[in-house]
Amino acid sequence: MMRPSMTQKKETAINLNVFQNINLNYLYAGLMRLRLDWAVWMLFLGQRDIGLFEIGLIQSISQFASMASDAPAGAISDILGRKTSAVLSIVIRVIGFAIILVAHDVMLFALGYALVAVSQEFFNATYESIAYDSLKITKNATNFKKVLGNLFAVMFIASSLGVAASGFVAERSFEAVYIVSLIIALFALIPVFFFAETTKILNPERRQKSIARHFSNTLQVIKHNPIVMYMLALGVGIFVVDNTIYSFLQKYFTDMAVPLYLLGLIFSIDQFCVAAGAKLSSLLDRFNIKNVIIAIPVLMLLSYALLALSNNVASAIFLFFVAFAVSMFYPIQSEIVNSRIPAESRATVLSVKNQLSSLGIMIVFPMVGFMAEKVSLSFALLCLVVAALPVLLYPAIRLRQMDLGKRR
Repeated sequence: MMRPSMTQKKETAINLNVFQNINLNYLYAGLMRLRLDWAVWMLFLGQRDIGLFEIGLIQSISQFASMASDAPAGAISDILGRKTSAVLSIVIRVIGFAIILVAHDVMLFALGYALVAVSQEFFNATYESIAYDSLKITKNATNFKKVLGNLFAVMFIASSLGVAASGFVAERSFEAVYIVSLIIALFALIPVFFFAETTKILNPERRQKSIARHFSNTLQVIKHNPIVMYMLALGVGIFVVDNTIYSFLQKYFTDMAVPLYLLGLIFSIDQFCVAAGAKLSSLLDRFNIKNVIIAIPVLMLLSYALLALSNNVASAIFLFFVAFAVSMFYPIQSEIVNSRIPAESRATVLSVKNQLSSLGIMIVFPMVGFMAEKVSLSFALLCLVVAALPVLLYPAIRLRQMDLGKRR
């Protein structure tokens, strides 16, 4: 019987270390999503005498920071490594929360939230990329959709717990919400410390390429792959609409005199629906993917239109449906994109999607806030739904015309 060679032993050891990234990534992502500020940040700013239009400006500035940092975050993750990107995501978030806690004017708040947004981009450039890289190295890439579904489930269960706790903590002190979130972020350094760096294995020569050259190559990857391009466009459109409406629902429900603890419960259930949808995303495999690509955005917009028209706390049921349906779609969308891009450009391609999402929110959010102040929030949300219909349907229709079965 032949004994394994030193090379085989070394490869086995590397694979074992890399495979540990999957569980460590669950912990890292869960802690980074365990934020208590998700459901109450607008209320916190309102308590500090910041108006809706100023809140819209703060959101626009933070989205601009996201947009400006997306490509660099992805490039840093691809060139310097997933571990470096993960550490930066934590350090920048802690600094941002600290500034928010001491801020008393719009510009300081804008700086704090901008840093938190930048932190999110480094996180986005890490968690999905390190998952796919680790599975590819260990020759388990076919399990990516399952692992990503589990990862989304962990993240959104963590979000749900954070949102549920936020209402109770905010009843006592809004400042405590940010203090607890800051401490949790520091704990995320523990799993990151044990990460095995995947970029060294998949692309040993990555340091010889400049960020500008790297970004240029990534744009060429997108340009020459229309499936990736249109899938990114669809994902961006869904994210912008979903994220904008979700943020304004804080105001939507509090205008109905919904108490903070119930508001926290509503958003907590929403996050559990997201987790359930991500976990059960494989159910969509039973349907023609081209039909799913059309159905998801249409059902999302219809549900949000009904929510805006209801003007009743019971309309939260539409929020739960959107959360479940959209989160079922994300792992499928991610698998289609990741399977068609090279490892050395993976984080940067995903960052381009986030960059476009930030640009969309930067434009849309203050417009919705302006219409909400001048007319009503329900009217503003309905206008967004109507405007988004052609924007989402165009890439979906183009994707239906393509062969989605081919892989890189």
